[in-house]
Amino acid sequence: MVKSIDMAENYPALNSIANELESKHLTREAQVLRDYLAKHADSPAFRQLDAWLTKLAAHSPETIQHIKRVAVVAALNAPGFTQGMSDEARADLTARVIIAAAAHDIGKLEIDPKLLEKSSRVDPDQIKQLMSRMPDYPGKAQDVEFLNMINGGWIAFDKEDKPAAVHSLAECISIVRNDPTLSEPRIADADLKSSNLAHFNAIKERAEKAGVAWLPKEMEDNLLNRGFRGTLTEKEIAVMAKHDPIGKKMFLEAGLDKALGLPADIIQMNKDGRAAVAADPEMAKIHEWISLADKFEAMTGQRAYNRENGKEYTIAEAMRLLEKAGVDPAILQQFKDSGVAETYGKHYGIPQERGQLQPDKPQITHDSDSSDHKPCRAPHKLPFRPACHNR
Repeated sequence: MVKSIDMAENYPALNSIANELESKHLTREAQVLRDYLAKHADSPAFRQLDAWLTKLAAHSPETIQHIKRVAVVAALNAPGFTQGMSDEARADLTARVIIAAAAHDIGKLEIDPKLLEKSSRVDPDQIKQLMSRMPDYPGKAQDVEFLNMINGGWIAFDKEDKPAAVHSLAECISIVRNDPTLSEPRIADADLKSSNLAHFNAIKERAEKAGVAWLPKEMEDNLLNRGFRGTLTEKEIAVMAKHDPIGKKMFLEAGLDKALGLPADIIQMNKDGRAAVAADPEMAKIHEWISLADKFEAMTGQRAYNRENGKEYTIAEAMRLLEKAGVDPAILQQFKDSGVAETYGKHYGIPQERGQLQPDKPQITHDSDSSDHKPCRAPHKLPFRPACHNR
């Protein structure tokens, strides 16, 4: 008989994960998690994990949402990893894997939340002040518009190659997904991206020749990251990568390895974690179980660094990328055959292919400073064509 406990009081953060599972019709898996935690109601390790997850929810709301969705993918995929087990063994392993999945990003508590939630938007007033100091020249107004488009708005083009409207990047990604008249190769055109970068550099050169102080290096990096390279700089990516070893250390300090019967490397979603468990087939399988869920959610989730650099993928695109990411072919094939990805896509409104609109697709969340953003009128004819990136 499983002891009854108040999950909301004893394990509020882990209970919210159970609630997420229930909301996606994973009632059995939610109950398995609750039953397991009821058996360990006084576990110092699980209480510490719950406390960290509670702090992480305030530290980085996007990270905690990612964790919940990774738990959903892991739970959906449980049947494929627990075949042949007794009901008791299946429930036990599923619960432990969901808890380990919840722990996989705890190291991000030590990462600056500005980096975790970074969107790279430059204050529009900075651009306005910069250009106001520039002497008048033909095309100056268009250059202001160009910089603002890179910073906060992008152009979507119709099938006749005419500017349709100015949209936020999140809206633009949605348009690309749901409007098959938008040609993917044209939108992701590398030559177009190169010409836009050349135009950006021409504006900078003009400012320097006029003796006008250009944007500070950090702001210039933000504009370039936002428009041409992706949100995070190489240095910032290196900082982000530290969360794996930090998380492993926290996992050990809390005694979660002993509480779950899983090595701390199980939550390291990098090559070091994979290599560390490779010699143990059972642990290697569990690591792949969590890692697959993490990769899949990261590719399809609406996270800041995906929204801002256009790297939000359809289910089909994520599947193709998982093949390149080195996921075990047999496990990936089982994942494909199971229909887990399609079910997950329906739950969270992620199209299977570009041009498909999910009827239950949630409203895209915009940056806080553009929550009331509406498509603008079509811009004046410009000597360039800012691209709506989908890669």
